Amino acid sequence: MTTSPNTIFPKQITSNIQLTLLVSFCLTAALLGAPTSENNPRLKQALKAHPEADTDKDGVLTRTEAKAYMAKGGRQKGRSGRGGRATGPTTVSAEDVPKGEEIKGIYGLYMGHSFFKPAAFGLLKIIPDTTVVNHTGCTVMSGGENGSPKLLWENSRAQAAGKKFLDSGKIELLVMTCFSEKDSSAEHYSQWFDYALKQNPKTSFMITMPWAKHLYRASVEELDEKEKSCGKFYERVIQPLRKRYPKNKILFCPYGLGVYELIRRFQKGQLQGVKYLLNPDKKTRNKSKENKEQLFNDETGHGGELISHLNSLVWLQTIYDCDISTLKKQRVEGLPDVDLNEIAAETYKKVIPYNTVYINPLITP
Repeated sequence: MTTSPNTIFPKQITSNIQLTLLVSFCLTAALLGAPTSENNPRLKQALKAHPEADTDKDGVLTRTEAKAYMAKGGRQKGRSGRGGRATGPTTVSAEDVPKGEEIKGIYGLYMGHSFFKPAAFGLLKIIPDTTVVNHTGCTVMSGGENGSPKLLWENSRAQAAGKKFLDSGKIELLVMTCFSEKDSSAEHYSQWFDYALKQNPKTSFMITMPWAKHLYRASVEELDEKEKSCGKFYERVIQPLRKRYPKNKILFCPYGLGVYELIRRFQKGQLQGVKYLLNPDKKTRNKSKENKEQLFNDETGHGGELISHLNSLVWLQTIYDCDISTLKKQRVEGLPDVDLNEIAAETYKKVIPYNTVYINPLITP
C-alpha cells in the first residue's frame, strides 16, 4: 500500500509528483470517458499508494477524488507525523451485577487500523450487557498499514500518543493488530512491549489478527488458506514473543476467524436477512448497507455492523474469558434471526487453542 522509495527524491515528494501527473493525465483522459482505478492503470496505482484518497471508501478511486486529494496537498498519513488519532480514556461498566459475580475490568490501550477500530469501540457498547465492572479503553488509530506496530512506532504523532497513555502507568493490557510481515514482526511488537513494561512491568498484551481483504470474491479454498494463515502468524510471531516475555501474558486473538465463519454461513444460506457479501450494484450498495443486507461495506473488506459486532464479542471472550452463553442476546437491528452469541461461541472455540498455555484467565482476583 506504499510506493517504493525513489533513489533521488524523498518518498513523499515522489509520491506527490506521481499524483500531480496523474491528475493532469485524468483531465486529458476525461475527453475519452470517466477514468477510475478499475479501468485506468495510473488511478489503480494511485489508489494503492494513497488509499485515503478514496473518500467514499467504495474501493474505487475516481478522477474527482484524485483531484480533491491533490487539492488538499496529497498528504499521506504515517511517518510524516500525521495520523495516530487518540481517544480516551473511556470507562464503562455493567449495572446491577449480583455481588460476587463481578468481573474486574481492565484498563487497556488499543492501537490499530480500520479493521481493528470497530471492535475496540464495540467493546464499550457490549460491556454494559456483561458482568464486567470498570472496563477502560484508550485508543490510538491510524488507517491501513499505518496502524501496524512498525509504522505506529515510526509515526511521531502516534508514538507520542501511545507513550502518553503508557506513561501513566495505568495500562494493564496493550492490544495491537497486524498488517503484513514487513511491518508486523516480533521485533516490531517488541518496541512497544519493552516501552510498556518499563512503565508497568505487569502489563499483559493481546495481538489481534483481522480478516483478509477482498473476501467478497473469495472461494472456499481461498477461505481455507486465509484461515491457515492464523496458525502461521502464531508460529512466526506469537510463539517467539512468548519466549521473549515469559513473565507476561501475550494473548492471540485471530478474530478474522469470525468473518470467515460468517462467509461460510452465508454461502450455505444460513445468514437470514443477508443478501450479499457485497452488493455488486454500486448504485444501490449504500441502501444495502443501511438495511444490513451485505456483510462488507466496500471491495477492500471493511466490515458492516454484523462483522463489527461479532468481532467485539470474540475480543470480549478472549480478554475476559467469559461464558458468552450467559450474555444478553446480541443482535443487529434488522437481522433478528442471526444469533451472534452462538456464532461468537463457535468462533472462540478456534481461538482457545492459541491461548491454552495460560492456565489461569487474564483476570485474577
